[in-house]
Amino acid sequence: MPLFLAMYQVVQRIWITGGTYADSVTNKMFLGINLENAGNFGAIVGQGKGDLAGWILAIIVGITMWFLNHLAMKKPSYSKNTASHNPQSGQAEQTQKMMKYMQYFMIFMMFSISLQSNALAVYWVVGNIYSIIQNLINRKLNEKKYDTMKNKDLVG
Repeated sequence: MPLFLAMYQVVQRIWITGGTYADSVTNKMFLGINLENAGNFGAIVGQGKGDLAGWILAIIVGITMWFLNHLAMKKPSYSKNTASHNPQSGQAEQTQKMMKYMQYFMIFMMFSISLQSNALAVYWVVGNIYSIIQNLINRKLNEKKYDTMKNKDLVG
């Protein structure tokens, strides 16, 4: 959370030549999305700033975050399945369930927060997509490495 607050302060304090700070960002449009608006609930009832793009961005944030979490928790195809050999204790199962609930809570929290700012939603969408691509590339490289080691009879 301190990093998010620091990033927010950096974006709020844009330095202008001459030693002053800008009151706001002058270019508020990015790919046709007004970054100043948000998909808040007031937009639905006709009160306050808000637009459909904010809701769409928030939904995309939730979907990409869910996919990233799903990808991170999924075992690679080459990984050994030890669950059948070593059944989990009750404490381990409870911890696993709690982790799953925390993931869903974090997705909901990011969705809710991204409804407050289109700029933040765009930032999270780009970050999530970058992380998904990075995760997929790493999995593919590790799979090739495993196959190479397996062919050299280094791995059982």
